Amino acid sequence: MGCLFCDGVPDETILERLVREKPELGLEFHGEGEHVSGETEGIVFGTKWAMVLGSLKEVGHAAYSKRIGEVADQFTHIRGVISRKP
Repeated sequence: MGCLFCDGVPDETILERLVREKPELGLEFHGEGEHVSGETEGIVFGTKWAMVLGSLKEVGHAAYSKRIGEVADQFTHIRGVISRKP
């Protein structure tokens, strides 16, 4: 099993496993490259630029929003989205 927060955000494998092993949560995993509407409620995870010890670095990041389109611009690279099943 991968490290849950090794780079600051959950690993896709861990999130896929959560969705698969806890169907009662009613969640869907959308991996990199899958289209998800900006109107979707969910958690976006990936990387963004941030100051770390005085220098700009790309770091892991995750953000929840009622409309993921409102937080998507925080990311330099979106690795996936977790949303509720319709």
